[in-house]
Amino acid sequence: MTTGTTASGTFYFYNKKEQYTPIVFIHGVGLTYEIWQPQLNFFKDRSTLSYDVLGHGKTPLNKQDISFDDFSDQLINLIDELKIDKIHLIGFSIGSLIARNFAEKFNDRLQSLTLLGSIYKRSEQQQKIVSARFNQAKQELKLSKQALKRWFTDKYLENNPNTYEKISSILSSNNMSNFLKVYALFVNHKNDEDFEKIKTNTLVMTGENDIGSTIEMSQELNKIILNSEGKATNLDLKSSDLNPEQKLERKQRIAMLRQVVDSLKPNYRTLVKLRYFKEMTYDEIAKKLDIPIGTVKAQLHRSREQLFKIMSGLRQSIWCSQY
Repeated sequence: MTTGTTASGTFYFYNKKEQYTPIVFIHGVGLTYEIWQPQLNFFKDRSTLSYDVLGHGKTPLNKQDISFDDFSDQLINLIDELKIDKIHLIGFSIGSLIARNFAEKFNDRLQSLTLLGSIYKRSEQQQKIVSARFNQAKQELKLSKQALKRWFTDKYLENNPNTYEKISSILSSNNMSNFLKVYALFVNHKNDEDFEKIKTNTLVMTGENDIGSTIEMSQELNKIILNSEGKATNLDLKSSDLNPEQKLERKQRIAMLRQVVDSLKPNYRTLVKLRYFKEMTYDEIAKKLDIPIGTVKAQLHRSREQLFKIMSGLRQSIWCSQY
């Protein structure tokens, strides 16, 4: 694992493993690369790259007027300097908007795209809420810790006090001038990407109780992005240091998930196992089963609906790991 700074000033954290395509993580507004530490720990045997976006952490922002193109240029310069060809790209919140812009401009550099908590066509009321938070930050020149209430449940924060302290420290360390420039992009985002240019395999995820980036938004993104899937989850993020009880609970949930999958109709069961357990692409599944790719997508959609109904009936949560 190495840390470094590019010629243009981007601070990064790179864990290079020659045999793997790097997983690149883009954080949200007001945060730094450090929020991905649990994921970096989880993928310690894979190539991972996280970095501070413009105006955050140790990366400067020297422009008065900025756009999402600036953030895409930052990322392409970073991976070019590190001599990385293809990446798996994961973006959270405004990081997902940067990832969308990057995918539109540099789709050929992507192996896959994951959008976490990605907004799309806010309602008038949703726009009023986010604009009010922005105006409050401008007036008070500080960040409210209420963001933690939107990102985590009370139970999670109670059980993981170190997470609360860590993120609170990151938020309070922001350069407010830079933060407001970047936050303004998030608040005023117009959903004006050319989504037809995003052709890589894409996963769209959000939390079922996320009021800022709703399930409906993810469903709409799933419809307009080619080769896209959508997921909603009711899981709290897990600590990288699971105690024995938590490890047992996770094993039980994984075992339960496999049991539920085994209860599906044979054709649905086969598709789910190929897609999620063996991590095959739509094209690979279509070729293996000798069926049209449209049939693969349609039947996977129906199989996910069946899984959701079964799991809802059991009133349980599913733990799932991507990649």
